Amino acid sequence: LDNCFYTAEDKFIGGIKAMMAEEYSRDLSKKIKSSAVRSQRNGVVFGNNSMYGYNQANGKLTINEEQAGIVRLVFNMYANNNGFRLIRNELSSRGITSYTGTDFSLTTLKRMIKNPKYKGVLTSGKTNKNFETKKTTQVPVDEQIVIPGGVPAIVDADLWDRCNVI
Repeated sequence: LDNCFYTAEDKFIGGIKAMMAEEYSRDLSKKIKSSAVRSQRNGVVFGNNSMYGYNQANGKLTINEEQAGIVRLVFNMYANNNGFRLIRNELSSRGITSYTGTDFSLTTLKRMIKNPKYKGVLTSGKTNKNFETKKTTQVPVDEQIVIPGGVPAIVDADLWDRCNVI
């Protein structure tokens, strides 16, 4: 790295360089995390760009009308006391598949119902990764970034609330 060679007596220098590199990495991690939080507070969408019913570009979600109709169908069927198996079978009978070209899984349908983005609420900062331990932990709900109207809503808040009560 320095275009010079060290002797065995120079182990001390190697240790100092390792500590400096670790501190640089820790500092860089803090800066990146701070920048991400600032962007999230400004409504930038991070994460998976394959959310059914939306297209993601440049940190913003826009409604994919073809898929949004399917999302509305799922919510309406669920609000009318249809279970996830019945919904999956109905979608399958209509030839509607997930992104992978397979039938929707029950877990995917459940996550769809529980996702507040579908009612227009952008929630960010749900998890936190510790630099030291490399473990990811859940962030308490009161510390998450919640922006009502942060994304365009596919279903109205009343329908979303009814489904989540069920």
